[in-house]
Amino acid sequence: MIRCLFAVVVTLAPAVAWADLLVASYDGTRVLGYDESTGLLHSSSDAYGGSLTGLLVGADGGVYSCSIGGNSIVRMSAGESQVSLFATTWTNGVLGSYGIVSGPGGDLYVTGLGSHNVGRFDGKNGAFVEMTVSAGSGGLMYPTGLAFGPGGDLFVASSTTDQVLRYDGVTGAFEGVFAQGGGLDNPEGMRFGPGGDLYVASLWTANVLRYDGTTGAFEGVFAQGGLDGPRDLVFGPNGDLFVSSSGNNQVVRYDGTTGAFEGIFAQSNTPWGLAFGPELAAVPEPSSIALALTASLAFALARRRRRPTTNRVRVGGATGCGKSLRVSLQVVFWMRVMAK
Repeated sequence: MIRCLFAVVVTLAPAVAWADLLVASYDGTRVLGYDESTGLLHSSSDAYGGSLTGLLVGADGGVYSCSIGGNSIVRMSAGESQVSLFATTWTNGVLGSYGIVSGPGGDLYVTGLGSHNVGRFDGKNGAFVEMTVSAGSGGLMYPTGLAFGPGGDLFVASSTTDQVLRYDGVTGAFEGVFAQGGGLDNPEGMRFGPGGDLYVASLWTANVLRYDGTTGAFEGVFAQGGLDGPRDLVFGPNGDLFVSSSGNNQVVRYDGTTGAFEGIFAQSNTPWGLAFGPELAAVPEPSSIALALTASLAFALARRRRRPTTNRVRVGGATGCGKSLRVSLQVVFWMRVMAK
């Protein structure tokens, strides 16, 4: 029993802060933070009144997300749970704000899923700057993800035409179809990887495709397995690739060099946009009441498991005190998150 209580204190009171894999939850309408090493959920923003899709960490260190339901861009700060309105997109002709990326100068570029365009917003105050890519330019239809390439051009996923289109990063002029084929079916999020190639999440084929970052030539299926409705992808600090899988509520991890499946990194409610960034509002230190509740639950569960049985069930190889602590900690954590 003494060991169990000591474990509770150590688990809930980490000595240092750490960076998170931030995940925009479409149905949960909040941004959740997962420890980049363990995948444990330990930080969260407040809920917002509109489904969240694209996600990024801006040049100012703020966390920005598109609210497709609210036709807006929202902002969060490190160490805080508050979600504030940063910009309204629909009043400027960007309908169904979906994907978001920070440009070379720090401004925010947002795709209008319903207006078939890309708008630019001031990265400091959210003011509308211009319509960088006009509606339907180059055949753009229902744009989703977007990314700036190494040379400064803007690449936009045209979901219903199954293409990645290329535009001048300054003028927005259409420069041609950059990537298509190889089974690409409804492209979503995309990133230029460490080696300069373009990686694209293909929604309906449930995989990540790789294209030459200079020519756009198809180089093969890079990652698959464990995906159901991939929406976004991001390379982690250690080089691994993380992909949000909205259909099965998971974030999946792959080797960033070979694409080999490494396992389920985290469970998350309809995960969409991904970004590595600062921890948001961390789980607060437990009050004496919460600590007592945790200890009581652990004690009760531990006693129950000491009773003789011929059919002991092991979950993840854990029984007794260790599993009791995890169950009770999950209860206390979600009580706090849902109370926000």
